[in-house]
Amino acid sequence: MRYGIIGCLLLGLLSVPLAMSHAVGPEPDPGANPELEPKWMAEARKQLDKAYPEAEEGMVRYVLFLEPKEDESRFQVELIVGKVVETDGVNRVGFGSQVEKKTVKGWGYPMYAAPKDAFENMFSTRIGVPEGRPKVKQFVTLGGGPMLVRYNSKLPVVVYVPAGGEVRYRVWEAPPQATPMLPG
Repeated sequence: MRYGIIGCLLLGLLSVPLAMSHAVGPEPDPGANPELEPKWMAEARKQLDKAYPEAEEGMVRYVLFLEPKEDESRFQVELIVGKVVETDGVNRVGFGSQVEKKTVKGWGYPMYAAPKDAFENMFSTRIGVPEGRPKVKQFVTLGGGPMLVRYNSKLPVVVYVPAGGEVRYRVWEAPPQATPMLPG
C-alpha cells in the first residue's frame, strides 16, 4: 500500500509540488545572523552541527531545512541529485549511480549519500546527431529514479554529493482525504 501512495504522489495524481522550505547548500552560511533566522531553522541548524559529519575530501554536504507543518505525514521531499554537463541535446543521458540512505552513527538520524565516483560514468543512447548541432548544457541525474524521503521538520535533510554535483528538491503534498479505489 505504501508504494501505491508514493507512486500516486510521483504521478502528481494526488499532489502538487511546493517550495516552502529553505535549502542551504553546499554548506550553511556560518556568518548568518541568528537574529534573522526563524526559530525552527535555528533549532535544525543546532542538530546539524551536533550530529552530521563534515563532508569527506572530494565530497560536498548539502542541507535542507524544512519548515514545520501541521500534518507532516501529508508531505514528502523528492531529492534529485545530478550534475550539469555538456550533451549533444539529442540522446538521453544519465549516471548509473544511486543515492543511498545511511544512518548517522550514534544518532540514528537519516542522511543520504552518492558514491564518490557517481559522476564518472555517464551512459547515453546512441541516436545519430545531425551535423552542426550545437552542444547544450543539461542537468543530468543519477539513476534509480527520484528518491522520496519523509518530511520531518525536526531534522535537516542532509545529502553528501561528489564535488561538481548538485542537489535539487521538490516538496510534495497529498490532500488531507484519501480517494477510495473501486474494486475491479
